[in-house]
Amino acid sequence: MITTLKKTIALTVITVFTFNLHTIAQIKIDAPKIAATKFNVIDKSKLAQARAAISNPQWQYTLPVALITTPTTMAFAKNRPTVTVLIHGVTGFPSTDDRVGTLEGARNYWGFDFVDKLFGNEDAFPTTFTDPSPVTGALKKTNWEKNFINKSVPSNHFITTYVKPAQMSGAYYTPFSLMMTYRDGSVSFKKQVAATAAQIVSLYNSQFSAWPEDKKPQLILLCHSFGGVIARTICSKPNNIPSNNSKVAVENFSDAEKANMEFIRNKTLHITTLSTPHEGSPITKNAEVGSFLQGIKFFGLAPFDQIDKSDPDTYVLQQVSTSFMENINETILKPELCKRTDGTLIPIHALGGRVPSGPNYFDNPNENDANLTTVDGGIGTAKIDEMKADESNRDKFECYSLLKVDYVMHLMELPIIGDKPWGATPSDNNSLDIIQTADVDAISGCLNNSVGYNAVNFGLNPRVYYLRTNWNNINSNIPFRCTYKFNKASGSVSDGEIDNDGFVPINSSLGVKLGTSTKNYFEHTKSWPAVNTAVGSWYRFYRSGADFHNHGTIKFSGEVGQWLRENIIGNTPTALYFGTLNRNTAAGPKVATTGTVSIW
Repeated sequence: MITTLKKTIALTVITVFTFNLHTIAQIKIDAPKIAATKFNVIDKSKLAQARAAISNPQWQYTLPVALITTPTTMAFAKNRPTVTVLIHGVTGFPSTDDRVGTLEGARNYWGFDFVDKLFGNEDAFPTTFTDPSPVTGALKKTNWEKNFINKSVPSNHFITTYVKPAQMSGAYYTPFSLMMTYRDGSVSFKKQVAATAAQIVSLYNSQFSAWPEDKKPQLILLCHSFGGVIARTICSKPNNIPSNNSKVAVENFSDAEKANMEFIRNKTLHITTLSTPHEGSPITKNAEVGSFLQGIKFFGLAPFDQIDKSDPDTYVLQQVSTSFMENINETILKPELCKRTDGTLIPIHALGGRVPSGPNYFDNPNENDANLTTVDGGIGTAKIDEMKADESNRDKFECYSLLKVDYVMHLMELPIIGDKPWGATPSDNNSLDIIQTADVDAISGCLNNSVGYNAVNFGLNPRVYYLRTNWNNINSNIPFRCTYKFNKASGSVSDGEIDNDGFVPINSSLGVKLGTSTKNYFEHTKSWPAVNTAVGSWYRFYRSGADFHNHGTIKFSGEVGQWLRENIIGNTPTALYFGTLNRNTAAGPKVATTGTVSIW
């Protein structure tokens, strides 16, 4: 028996070693592109210059002493003017993309279709506060990233389909608008929180300080990716960002920075997060694996480091790790701390994507998109100038790149933590797994779901299908005998792995446990006596209009923008003005304990 066991172990070791060498050999095909264009060692001199160039002194508005010493919670109302604040996620370095930390960059980050559908006004193009004319000021897909992008003009940061007060006679106040924020999303967690809060306060007061108190807008914080963590932090108003990582220092907030956070949370009606890593992302650990592998001489490349440990400002990648997020969910971001001065909780709506390839690709094994050969096939190999010149290819670029990320996650993790790097589907929550993954043999054209990710296929470009329904005849072991025609079949689509959007697993996007062992912790349908709250403040959308989107398409899809307007923000912005809005959320005495929305 011992001899048999030794033989089994030896065979396993040989198999694993052979697989890993084979995997590395295939990955080597794309490695030079990856290393050359995304993960190069940072030029710290250029980075410092770029960061200095995007700093803006106008985001240093000082709050009146009275607002600091006696903060009060806004009197929310369904007919009160509302501003939805867009907060983006982590960005690249400003030294490699000159759009980082600019209004142009914010416009690029949030797609026109997404923003347009948030308004739901089919009869008018959105305009800025700077020029509300539907003739000279209209924002369209063709000029979205070109017109009114001077960041030194505060009114350029506000978008609406309504006119601003100066264009109306009498007491008129724009009922619904968007505020676009931006920052250097490559600096540390604390710096991003402070910069975002300062910009929101400054922009808000630039436009609304002269409005009567009862007309000053309430806020909705609409966030993508790490922007959701920033919003939760602002509305929890911590003293510092703690750390359980020896490489990441504790960072303290100043009194002025905490005053800004207090100002914002007292005006925040609710927070909505899209694909936010509330519980971190395993991809950060994979970045470390990739960093290690790139240093191996098999590649014939100089070592690189995606996480530059000599620059504290790049620690943000480590600050979205699962262990780091677990720590802050147990400390400064405990859900009961996200509240206003009067103690009322701020509702948080959480949703995310489930398909790395996005809504339009790799969902039908009978279809082969011939145009994929023209799409950039690797992670980070697209040239920024080309992307800026032709946004029409953006959808395919985002989808194919995130598919590659998912593929690399599986190849690089084997056999370190098993074949489910996004996490195995928990037995008590199968709603986290509604997508099945199957690979296509690049030579025979066979689908074979017994091999989820094929190392050979990676070198030939991944041929992975994300199936939203079962397909029969997908297990054939006869090479060159497979048909390209497969038939849909009823049944489960589970593959035993938690769904992901190419960057964040869906359990993290929904914040299912938030550092606890309790499923759907702090859900709004239950009371939580352990923390002395009559009702929780989290609204998790296990099914939403974002289901079949990935980490990129979720923020520029008109489908998602429309779903948010119809299910969270309200039926139409007009309802806000005329006082007929019947869906909204405000925790506290007005909260309902059933359903997915609170009723006023």
